[in-house]
Amino acid sequence: MTPDPLPAPRHREPQAVILSGSIGQGHDAVAEVCRRALVGTSLAGCGGADGELDDAVPVCDCIELLGPIGSRVAHRVFRTAISLPTVYDGFHFAQLRAEGRLARGGDGASARRILRALERRGLVDGVALALAVFATGAPVAAALRRRNPGAKAVVFCTDATAHSRWVHESIDLYLATGELAAASLRRYEPQAEIAILPPPVRPEFYEAAATDAARARFGVPLDASCVLLVSGGWGLGPVAEAARALAADGHHVLAVSGSNLPLRRRLDELAREDCRIRSLGYCHDMPSAISAADVVVSAAGQTCNEVHAVGRRLVVLDSVPGHGRENLLNEVAVRGAAAASPSAESVVKGVTAALKASDPPPTWPVRSAGEWRSRFLRALEPLGVL
Repeated sequence: MTPDPLPAPRHREPQAVILSGSIGQGHDAVAEVCRRALVGTSLAGCGGADGELDDAVPVCDCIELLGPIGSRVAHRVFRTAISLPTVYDGFHFAQLRAEGRLARGGDGASARRILRALERRGLVDGVALALAVFATGAPVAAALRRRNPGAKAVVFCTDATAHSRWVHESIDLYLATGELAAASLRRYEPQAEIAILPPPVRPEFYEAAATDAARARFGVPLDASCVLLVSGGWGLGPVAEAARALAADGHHVLAVSGSNLPLRRRLDELAREDCRIRSLGYCHDMPSAISAADVVVSAAGQTCNEVHAVGRRLVVLDSVPGHGRENLLNEVAVRGAAAASPSAESVVKGVTAALKASDPPPTWPVRSAGEWRSRFLRALEPLGVL
């Protein structure tokens, strides 16, 4: 098999490696926040400026590292499974959650392949910290720790609950975003060392434009009710149908299609038919889009954290099976979000209820990226790698 084309090994040994995964976009957002947080620490080596961090703190996509064929297979399998909720739910709850043999079997082979790819990039020897923000990266982080005496392995699980593949021997520290996640990690490793942090959010969401400026950017009247529709990077769920129904109910709608091109074309058509619908395609200014809205409808995931950081009401769309359902329940039970079934009618009802709510949106636990960075670095301090 032809090896995946990778850059030549680096001359300077890395001090920190972040292991992410391109299944959706939430893991990469988490990796970027952690990467920025390491600026100015000894783990960033000689790279002090943000532009130099690609060398100083490389973020590695575990899916890409499986090679051209392996990565295509992984993406296709996941997309197919998530489009069949009963299949995905069955695998998640009967295998990943219950430590099934099928779930355990793939770890070793994928970890070995990823390690070989990291070796070709010169990103194995000399690692002081391996940080996995994606479950497939957890056994790789553990292997890097075993390979480098004195190195530390950290796993950052940002899901509401952890399944079994997040937990591996040789992990020094687990980072979780709530007590429920911490308890689920201890299900698999009762003695696990765990630190609880607020979810990581990119700095631009703490600095989102004011509502009037954001609405001017998208052409939304100041006195209109506005709903932002977004359902992950893949545009899952009834986004087009919900956009049409919300506009018919009198709302202005900002609709994001992500990488879903058929959805983008459908939303473009709807926008031509109804001036209250604006098709944003792959939105490059999500902070402003969130700030422009009164209510955001989103699949459970990293976007929910960004919505809370900006301070908007949230309706969580039940469009992601498995871990998505658990994240949805956590949003409703802990963060005060409303929930909607994957139908246009349910979305309209959820938005109506959210707009009528009298309580203010919950306050985000940190006020700035700097405050989150301080908490993150304090959690790492006991490892002795900073």
